[in-house]
This record gives sequence, structure tokens and C-alpha cells, in this order.
Amino acid sequence: MKFKFFVAPEFKKEFKALYKKYKSLKKDFKNLQEEFKNNPNLGKSLGNGLRKIRLNITSKSEGKSGGARVISHELIFDVGTVEETKSVAFISIYDKSEYETVDLDIIKKTVKAFRETQASEEKDKTNL
Repeated sequence: MKFKFFVAPEFKKEFKALYKKYKSLKKDFKNLQEEFKNNPNLGKSLGNGLRKIRLNITSKSEGKSGGARVISHELIFDVGTVEETKSVAFISIYDKSEYETVDLDIIKKTVKAFRETQASEEKDKTNL
């Protein structure tokens, strides 16, 4: 199975802020993407295609439990194509030591805005 990964604008901002503190974050996140390819059910399901995944930040030296949390959202699962493809959007990333839990209402609004942006971009591609 192939995977396409997307990131929401909020994720980019949050990632940039965390990267300033933890220089291993880029490598750690790439490792998470590879791990995700091997286990698409990684993390805890939050319902509605949302998952909360524990991310070990190696430069933080606290393991997964004290690392970051990544919220992902399954967008599309293309079945019946030459090769099945799963599209996943990374919605949010936060340091576990800064936030105990995530506000699902905010995440759902972020997902909705991201999906609307994606749909608009797809529509622009089809209009000649």
C-alpha cells in the first residue's frame, strides 16, 4: 500500500515552534512516517478518522510518554486503483509536557478547514 502525507497549516506552525526547541524533531517525524507505513493503525483512535500518535523526541530524552503527540486524519483510501493509496493529513503536533490533552472541537474545526482547502485546490486543478 502507498501513502500520501499532507500537513495542515496549523501543523506547520506547531512543528516549526517545536523544532526550535528540539533539533531531532525532523528526523523523529520522518521515522514516525515510516512507522506509520508499517502500521497504519498506529496510535489511539479518536473517532472520525482521527488518531493520536505518540512521538518520541530523541533530543528530549524522555521517551514516547514524555515526547510529542501528533494528531492525524485519514483523508482518502483509494481502493480499486493500480495500487491502493491511503492519504493521511497531519493536523496538529504538541509537546506532551505543555498540553495534557487535546481539544477535539478545535481539531475537528482544523480538519474541516483543511478539507475545504484541499477540495478547493482540487477544484482549481480541474478548471481549465
